[in-house]
Amino acid sequence: INATQNVGDTVSLSADNKAVIASIAIGGQGSFNDKSIAAGGSFAVNTIVSNTESSIKDSFIHTATGDVQLSAKDGSVIVAAAGSFQWAGAFAAGAAVGVNTLVNSTSSIIDNSTIEAGNDVELETKNFAVVANVAAGAQVNKGDDKSIAIGGSLAVNTLVKSVESSITGSTLTAGGDVSLTSTDQSY
Repeated sequence: INATQNVGDTVSLSADNKAVIASIAIGGQGSFNDKSIAAGGSFAVNTIVSNTESSIKDSFIHTATGDVQLSAKDGSVIVAAAGSFQWAGAFAAGAAVGVNTLVNSTSSIIDNSTIEAGNDVELETKNFAVVANVAAGAQVNKGDDKSIAIGGSLAVNTLVKSVESSITGSTLTAGGDVSLTSTDQSY
């Protein structure tokens, strides 16, 4: 809200974001010839960037008997799976890489405003994030003295988040309670 509001009852603002990304990458290469070479890999890359905000800025809000309520909720889930399999007579090499990046900001804000609530002023901010990643590889060769198998797997997760409920540069008058709650559940 960026305005002047005179309301008889409750002013309620809510922002809700839900983001889900899932990816699977599988690679396989092979040859049964004694002098054969097999090389390959798989890559699964996911990124979520979000900003979820419920705010009252540069405003005047008056409720005769009701509440002023702001709610911001973000629920983000990223799942990646990468796998590779190589087989050869002489040389087998492979890699499996999974990369997840989640950057989110979730906030309920009253800024530079005058709030006159007949009852409660409530700001609630919740962040729920799940980041899961699996990378696996298998490399197989003929198995004699001259054959080589090399492999590797890498799983990287990056989670950058901000969860905020704030009142800044404002004047509040409340007939009831003033409540600010911020909750973060990241896995």
